[in-house]
Amino acid sequence: MAYILKLEIAPSFHPKCCFQLVQGEGDLRLIVSVFAAGNTYENSVLVLPELLERVADIKRLAERIVSIGLVDTRWILDGVELTCSVENSGQLRTHKFRCPKPKTDELDLVINFVNLAQRLDHNERFINYIELIEGYFLIKRVFKVTEGDAYVIRLHGSLTSDDKSEVSRLFQEAISKENVCIDMTNFEGMGTIVFDCFKVLESMKNVTIKTTRSCATYFDEIGFTKYMVGIGFDLGHIHLVD
Repeated sequence: MAYILKLEIAPSFHPKCCFQLVQGEGDLRLIVSVFAAGNTYENSVLVLPELLERVADIKRLAERIVSIGLVDTRWILDGVELTCSVENSGQLRTHKFRCPKPKTDELDLVINFVNLAQRLDHNERFINYIELIEGYFLIKRVFKVTEGDAYVIRLHGSLTSDDKSEVSRLFQEAISKENVCIDMTNFEGMGTIVFDCFKVLESMKNVTIKTTRSCATYFDEIGFTKYMVGIGFDLGHIHLVD
């Protein structure tokens, strides 16, 4: 019979998802599912041989977790609920938990599973989803930087006052670049206290902001568009994507 290791993740404010490692006859596959309303995403990929050691780590963590077999009864208004289950030789063992704490097998399991999935699934929809739930697991990375034809600073999720110094540093480093793109196509929100991070853009001649139509509307609502006009930023450099 197949060996199935499953991690189900239910964030408070985002769609549920599920990672499954399925060991069949002769192959090992990772199945990724994101259960967005009316638009479920699912992808099944073969696990590469060079990742088998990471899979072994995931299995060891899962085995330790399900051997406890507890149900986390903490009352949490906003956060994330998770279920880890291992099915092997007709036996099903389950462990349910919430908001995993640092330096625990539960959090290590989640991080290892997410990292494995990111190595194997490069679909843009999945990447966008993972960016939005990282904060539930203390993997808060609100930016990514890539260099190619353009110097791309990708801001995703939500910016808070805690992110100001890091975002300001990124923008300062970008001043010397010739072609800068600030990618905000997977952006969720920010407070007005973060606006000042963008003031440096007034001195940058070759910079564009790429975002979605819904995000552009959000910018209007919170006063960010007005702020950018006030610092002299050319709104023609804001490019909208569907």
